[in-house]
Amino acid sequence: MKIQQILLIENNWSEKIESIHIDANLFLLFFSPDFNLKDEVLGLLNKKYPKSTIIGCSTGGEISDVTLNHKTISLTAIQLEKPNINRFYSYGEIAPFEEFSHCELHNQTMTKTTLSEC
Repeated sequence: MKIQQILLIENNWSEKIESIHIDANLFLLFFSPDFNLKDEVLGLLNKKYPKSTIIGCSTGGEISDVTLNHKTISLTAIQLEKPNINRFYSYGEIAPFEEFSHCELHNQTMTKTTLSEC
């Protein structure tokens, strides 16, 4: 497995994506809701890595190394040698509405992904 992590900021994000030097088949993105070019970033990743899996979510602050950033995307590119990726997606979240109450379905997005190398 090879891993490369980069921090994308709005004024040089495409150059940073071009600097990825591994043949990534999995991307983990943690992005600020205030990063205005999310669609462009995803479009370039899909174009350059059409067979890769991209998993992402929004954050209240993006962690890169030991620094907390804002208005950025923390991108981790992963090259799995023999990937086995199972995905699950649901438009809902199961959790209690109140402390010590029964779990119920909320109107949120939930994604479960299992990663392994065979």
